[in-house]
Amino acid sequence: VLANMKTEKPEYTDDLEILKRSSLTIEYEYSILYFDDIKKIPENSILVMKESNIYICIANTGNQQSKIALIKIILPKQSSFTPGLTLLITDYLMTYGIKFTNIYRLDTEIWIIIDNSNAGKALYRLSTLLHEN
Repeated sequence: VLANMKTEKPEYTDDLEILKRSSLTIEYEYSILYFDDIKKIPENSILVMKESNIYICIANTGNQQSKIALIKIILPKQSSFTPGLTLLITDYLMTYGIKFTNIYRLDTEIWIIIDNSNAGKALYRLSTLLHEN
């Protein structure tokens, strides 16, 4: 990934300017599922990882009892490979004591996997960061 980072000056002057041009969404009814056979992984999984012969996936189960939410920050296309955004979001959430399961950077998206009990608080803080600064 480091080889693909832009060497020329980015279009945006700082990370906050990039975030101001981003959009924010939240989806509920996600679960973290564990499988020992890759063939058992649901088709609606959005992320699959392999750890110690176990497949861990995040899938939309459609179950209202699920305890995981997915917060997405959709970044402007021009911000692809701009370093530091994920760290900024991580530090910002931790400053307010908001615990999350994981955070992923996927090109022009940042995914935050978070417990439903913290999702509203995180969404409020992120909305403030993106739209009021």
